[in-house]
Amino acid sequence: MAGALAALHGGRPAIVHRDLKPHNILLDSAGGRATLADFGIARTAARTVLSTVATAAGTPQYMAPEQFEGAPLTAAVDAWAFGVVLWECATGRAPYAGPGSGTAPLCPMQLLYAVLVAGKRLSPPARLPPPLAVLMAACWATDPAARPSMAAA
Repeated sequence: MAGALAALHGGRPAIVHRDLKPHNILLDSAGGRATLADFGIARTAARTVLSTVATAAGTPQYMAPEQFEGAPLTAAVDAWAFGVVLWECATGRAPYAGPGSGTAPLCPMQLLYAVLVAGKRLSPPARLPPPLAVLMAACWATDPAARPSMAAA
């Protein structure tokens, strides 16, 4: 997926997917090849604005903080979502899980509060190999400019 996103981000024009999540990653029957799907809200990097007045596009569980805030979006939002997808692959659960369930994600308003108000930041699971943990943590940098490019990932 990092390679597919790197191709999107490095193209002319550069494209930001804006909705990277497991449902948009298709695996072949052998599970060896992944294909990125659903470009319904993808935009060129020059046009990554809110889709409608006061509405952010994307799936809240995978949205970077700047997507909730309505800030101009860059390829860094895909890097954030890439880190969330990595988390799910490594743990089998949502990184911001609801109370009691352990696996069900928070509702959008709880997630918004956790990310923007409470400042709850993700951190990689302890059992990961160090290179993967470092990549995951870098994807969740508060400053979008500090997140890795998908070419570097």
